[in-house]
Amino acid sequence: MNNNDNNQKPPHAEDVLQEQVEQILSSEVKQQLEACNQELSMWKDRCMRAAADFQNFQQRADKERALLIDIAQEKLLKDFLQVFDDVDRALSTPAPQHDSVQAWVTGFEMIRKGILKILEKYGVHEFSSYQEFDPEFHEGIMHVEDASKSSGTIVQVFQKGFMNKNKILRPAKVSVAK
Repeated sequence: MNNNDNNQKPPHAEDVLQEQVEQILSSEVKQQLEACNQELSMWKDRCMRAAADFQNFQQRADKERALLIDIAQEKLLKDFLQVFDDVDRALSTPAPQHDSVQAWVTGFEMIRKGILKILEKYGVHEFSSYQEFDPEFHEGIMHVEDASKSSGTIVQVFQKGFMNKNKILRPAKVSVAK
């Protein structure tokens, strides 16, 4: 054998060496790929959680906005009821039978109808029952001796009660028989 033959490696040794390099590289690539897949999974999870949190936030904000609108509307409607009461009181006072006064009365009646239309538009309606006292709907401001009425019966309505969307907007102020 000559000296060249000693330095040469058998051809299958290079193949084995190449396979070992590929295995080492492929295991490193696999590890990196696995690490990337884990990181991708983590970011997907974070993104999904952020999207769900944002959706929950939007729903809460919508509910809060609707609640604030209802509160503001209720406050405005209560103030509007004061004007309605004033018009009702003005109409309940007997007016002298004079043409100019009757024109005023007709005007007030039209205003009252207009107010009622607006209230109805927003779901406000007057209580339908003023017979028996119900603390949920009525505020008793005085007891009255009335032999013609049984105890717990409403004798007089001082201020009408109103509902708004099946919720009490303002209880009626009444006097109750003893």
